[in-house]
Amino acid sequence: VDVKVGGWEEKRDLARTKVLAVSSDGAGALLRAAARMGNAALVDALLAEGVSAFVSDARANTALHDAASAGHASICRALVAAGLDSKENNVQGQDACDLARANRHHAVARVFTPTLSDGEFTEGACAATERLCAARVGDVATLGRTADTGAITALMVASRARQFEAVLSLHTPIDAQSGEGCTALYLAAEEGDERIARLLLERRANISLAASDGGTPLHRASEHGHDLCARALLEAGACINVQTSDLRLSGCCSVPFCFPCMLSGASPCLLFGQTALDLASEHPEIVALLQEHGGRISRDELLHAASCG
Repeated sequence: VDVKVGGWEEKRDLARTKVLAVSSDGAGALLRAAARMGNAALVDALLAEGVSAFVSDARANTALHDAASAGHASICRALVAAGLDSKENNVQGQDACDLARANRHHAVARVFTPTLSDGEFTEGACAATERLCAARVGDVATLGRTADTGAITALMVASRARQFEAVLSLHTPIDAQSGEGCTALYLAAEEGDERIARLLLERRANISLAASDGGTPLHRASEHGHDLCARALLEAGACINVQTSDLRLSGCCSVPFCFPCMLSGASPCLLFGQTALDLASEHPEIVALLQEHGGRISRDELLHAASCG
C-alpha cells in the first residue's frame, strides 16, 4: 500500500517491508500502544495473530518507533524480527535509532547499531558456562565455587550486566582482556555503571587498556553519554586525547571521499580515529566536562570541518 497523508511524501517502488499503511485505530494502533507501554506479552500475541507491524500513525511512526522512543529494547528486537526496517523514517526524518538516542536510551540504540562488545558478548557467549551464567545474574555462591575457563571472564560479564555484588566478590585478574580486547572497566564504562567503574578503579584497573578498535573506557563512557563514569575516569587520570584506531567515514559522506573536498583539494572524508570529545558530540554535559579537562577534537575532524563547512 502506498499512502500519502498530511504532506507525507508518497513512497513508491519500495520493498514491501518499507511500505507503511496509516491507521489511527484498530489492531495496528493497539500494537503501537503495546510497544510504547512496554507490554512485550501483548506485542508478541498480536504479532502471532498476524497483526501487521507495518501499520503506522499519520506521522509514519510504527510500533518500532514507539518502542525505541520509550526505551523498550526487547520489543524492538521482536519488531525487527517481524520484518520492520529500523532505517524507516517518520515524517520528521527520524528512524528508530534516532528516537532512541534522542531520548537517551543507549541500550536501545545498540539494538540497531551494535557496539564492538555487543558482537562478542552475545547471549550465547555469556551463557557458555555455569560460571558466566552466574555472573550475569549475580549468583555469588556459584561464582565462589567455579573458575574462569575462557577469554570471556566472569568479571567481564558481571561488569557488563551491572551486577555490583558479583563484581565485589570476584578477585580474578582485573585487567584480563577478551578476544576483542575488552576489559571489565571498559565494559562497566560502556554500560554507564559508575559504582562498578569506581570499584574497579579502586582496585587499580588499568585505565588505558584499549580494545581492538583502539577504544578506551573513556571513549565508551563519552560516546554513550555516561557523564558520571566519564568524570570518574578523568579523576583517575584517563588520557583524554588518545584516538581510536578505526577508520570511518564522516557523517556527510557515503563514499570514502566527498566531492566538495576533492574539488577544494582539502582533506578526504575518510577519517582516522576519534577522541573522546569527538564521540561525545551528542552529549553537551560530557563535551563541557571533557573541554574542562583539556579535551580536543581530532585533527581529522578539524580538517574535515574546515573543508566541508
